[in-house]
Amino acid sequence: MIPQPTQPPQVDDGRQFTTVGGSVLDVISAEWLHDLLQQTDGWIAESGMARLLAQEFGQADPKSWHWVDVYPRWRPAAPSDPEQMLRDWQAQEWQRIEFLYLHLPYCAQRCHFCYYFISTDTSRSQEYLSALQREVRTFLASLPADASAGDLFFGGGTPSMMAVPDLQRLYDEIYEHLDQDRIGMVTLELHPRTMRRDMHRLAASGHIRRVSMGVQTFSKPVLAANGRIWVEPERIRKICMKFREAGIEHIGLDFMVGLHTQTASDVLADLRYIAGLVRDGLIDSISVYPRSYTEIWGPFASEVVDDRTLTEKFRCHVLYRRFFAGLGWSEGPLYLFKAPEFTGAVPSALVNVRQTAQALAFGNSARSSFANTNYLNIRSPDEYLQAMGGKSGATAAHQRFSRADTNRRHLHFGIKRGYFDEQQLPIPPTSEERTQLGEITGDLTRRSLIERNGTRSELTQLGMLLIELVHQSYERAFPEPNQ
Repeated sequence: MIPQPTQPPQVDDGRQFTTVGGSVLDVISAEWLHDLLQQTDGWIAESGMARLLAQEFGQADPKSWHWVDVYPRWRPAAPSDPEQMLRDWQAQEWQRIEFLYLHLPYCAQRCHFCYYFISTDTSRSQEYLSALQREVRTFLASLPADASAGDLFFGGGTPSMMAVPDLQRLYDEIYEHLDQDRIGMVTLELHPRTMRRDMHRLAASGHIRRVSMGVQTFSKPVLAANGRIWVEPERIRKICMKFREAGIEHIGLDFMVGLHTQTASDVLADLRYIAGLVRDGLIDSISVYPRSYTEIWGPFASEVVDDRTLTEKFRCHVLYRRFFAGLGWSEGPLYLFKAPEFTGAVPSALVNVRQTAQALAFGNSARSSFANTNYLNIRSPDEYLQAMGGKSGATAAHQRFSRADTNRRHLHFGIKRGYFDEQQLPIPPTSEERTQLGEITGDLTRRSLIERNGTRSELTQLGMLLIELVHQSYERAFPEPNQ
């Protein structure tokens, strides 16, 4: 179904937003934020976070510590035939895709903290868009008429650097095979400085329902230290208003903690701006991502990472969590905070229904997961184009889930969600594995990272902040036979 143009919402200029306390947004001041900081520091002192960080990570190599861990880490896989994923996809009929993702890798510049596979050279972008559309068509053409999806997301990179007609063609290709009314949410990721000026036309034409803008912080010095383009708060406000006038349903902003030189004072300033946007009904979701260190993309050359800098990072994260709790917003998985009026459902992280694919992703470096298998597309945009030039797929590697993979994956997504139940493990543990699982849970409980209720384990607030520690601990519960 081709999307229909939307009508701008009728906004009551005097609308009120329900919050815990009823008037939090009206009383936010320097004193209120100072009290929030004092409460945060009191909680950090009582939780023993600083001591735990000093004990656990004071001597650790930061390059071995992943702070953002959206995807499970897989064992090394052998190279695949480019059409391996396509053959597996076409081997059965699929009724639903929980997460449908298109990767558009182009950016105006690479931020210092970015470890994704992007390109600042747009000379072959038209070739890339054509290849991406062909990959989409090849896979989705086999869907039944009543197929559905939980979330359609255009990410990158910076999709909003592409021209509106080019993006419309991609959306129309998808909607030709997957009825837009049967997709839970349609989100476009954009950069408020480098986006095309007419990007709001995608909302007016009904192609998208939500935009997600990467801000990271409003602090110009912090962004300069991290190699990211700064965007003034007033520009963000104007863009939000333009999308609202075009009929967009939802607007979200992305922020980060753990940025080089960032302190709690920077976060307090950001919260003042965020409060104004919330008060005026311009945004209804915020994602707060911890900065990541990976084996490849570690700390900057001049950066010192120790227990003190990590404590400041968590201090910033706690400020966000307590602030949104005060607004009455809910905290979901993957660092998402949602206003009460946000109606979008987060796609399920765990899928056990045979005709449902957890993730189907297109473009360079895209990750997919279905048919009890994890797939990774070719990483370089140019190599992706080369592969798509003579094939109908661009798979670089695939890995069938082993018994241990299956249970580790279940634990991983459960931890990201904030809880898991041992009785719901896909494959019943052996007696040795159950003993190991119990010992890990007992250890984390003693350290106030987990609370256990029967077979259900829930992460405490400290555990959610130290989620990577919890994840790495449970990784030991299901080792591969040769480990």
